[in-house]
Amino acid sequence: MSGNLRGVVDREKVQIGVLITMQAPTADLRQEAASAGFYRLSLVDQAPPLTASDDFGPSGWEAG
Repeated sequence: MSGNLRGVVDREKVQIGVLITMQAPTADLRQEAASAGFYRLSLVDQAPPLTASDDFGPSGWEAG
């Protein structure tokens, strides 16, 4: 799955691609994504990878 995204990012010569999954990523998916490298913003030294659960909680979106 992330291999397809990486191929598109390389082919289109863009700096960043985003992969959204409905389930937690497998260890293999996380490893493949990490091997693609990280995008570094000029204003920030390094931003940690974010997941939807970081924003929406472990059980999905939680109305506030």
